[in-house]
Amino acid sequence: MTDEQDLLQKYVDERDAVSEDELAAVVDLLKDNPDLVEQLKEQLVVNDLLGQHLAVDRAHFDAQVEQRIRDHALGEQELDRQASELNELAREQLGDQVDRNLRRKWRRRFWASITLLLMGCVSFAFGYRYTPFFRPLAEASQVAGTASLVSGDSEQPLVKSQPIFHGNTVITGADGLVALRFRDGSQLNLRGNTSVTMEGRYPWSQRCVVLTEGSVLVDSRAPDSPLLLASPQVVGTLAPSKSVWAATSDSTRIEILTGQVSLSHAGRQEQVVATAAQAFAATASGLDAVEFAWPVVRDGLVLHSAARKQAVALVAPGGRRADYPLAPQGPASYGDNGQLFLNGGSFVAAEISDYLLAKCQKTDEFTVEATLVPDSLFQLGAPRLIAFAESAEHYNFVLAQRATTLIMQVDNGKPASVPAESQIRLCQLDGEFHHVAITARDGQLNCYLDGKLVQRV
Repeated sequence: MTDEQDLLQKYVDERDAVSEDELAAVVDLLKDNPDLVEQLKEQLVVNDLLGQHLAVDRAHFDAQVEQRIRDHALGEQELDRQASELNELAREQLGDQVDRNLRRKWRRRFWASITLLLMGCVSFAFGYRYTPFFRPLAEASQVAGTASLVSGDSEQPLVKSQPIFHGNTVITGADGLVALRFRDGSQLNLRGNTSVTMEGRYPWSQRCVVLTEGSVLVDSRAPDSPLLLASPQVVGTLAPSKSVWAATSDSTRIEILTGQVSLSHAGRQEQVVATAAQAFAATASGLDAVEFAWPVVRDGLVLHSAARKQAVALVAPGGRRADYPLAPQGPASYGDNGQLFLNGGSFVAAEISDYLLAKCQKTDEFTVEATLVPDSLFQLGAPRLIAFAESAEHYNFVLAQRATTLIMQVDNGKPASVPAESQIRLCQLDGEFHHVAITARDGQLNCYLDGKLVQRV
């Protein structure tokens, strides 16, 4: 036998006689030898069973002595057989214990894996439902002109149907128009030179749009999950409503078209509930009610008369300008100061009509402004003042005078000579100079006379 085997045999037979140094040597010997550990464990179990079998039963001492004498008479062969049986029994018990330990270990691992899997599924489902990091807050339903998406340190062109996640910033150029659609059907329309950032705020189902600069039209449609819109000066909680926001670094103007919006000043303990046809301006000093005068800004494509040049000027977002001829037709003529005298004729800007029509069709909105005074309040028929038309029978809209009433007719598939009761009456004329503005957007038409709302259809 080797020294290691002698040491292990001593540990098994005379454990109390093993010194501390020998015990340390046994530990070092077993540390890197798993097979030796199993053998030692088996031998210890065998010894324990032998000890139990050969132990003296003090309650039946006489019987035990007689059994020992009979065993001794049987000789060494019989004793070896009994020892062998006990050894096999020990091996079986040890094997059963090992199997039970293995089964217990694998059961623990199985249920731990199932628990972790369930926890992962629940965490993912909770995160997807309540946090904005796993799912997009909106998507770009329409993109026209220059627009980009900023995510972290990267910037890329914004394309239609692109998802917008928490922390993403959408920026439009001077000619950019973007429509963002939320999961609940709410919509955010960005005009040119606008920057907005999407955020998910606590509770995580709360969506927030941070308007840094520019102008947006907001159509909020979710009664159970109001949309938040924040600018540098004010935070709005938008129940189902339509509103227009125009923000700079110094102020924000909000106009409520429909519904109501709760406004809270960003730096002061000041709150107000704004309803339809109300407007507010937010500055560092507070929230102030202002005159409602939709549209708020004129940052789209503008076509205006440049009569001194006998032309119309087309001004694009960013200030780029181009002039196109405005030619008199029939008895129409220019006045000395650039006035347009119709005299039964007309002025036509033929070169720009197709381009202007395409732009109006893309945005589905327009505004007509004019300063006018009728030469007579007693007109035959309904003379046209401003028309966006190809001919007398084919037109998009017509602004006309019927006696003392200013009327508007928008193309509805009917001929131009429809009865007067089917035309939109805007306001009354009195023979004096007046500024008139007619706006059409989102199925709504408003008429302003000298800056005051006088008709809404």
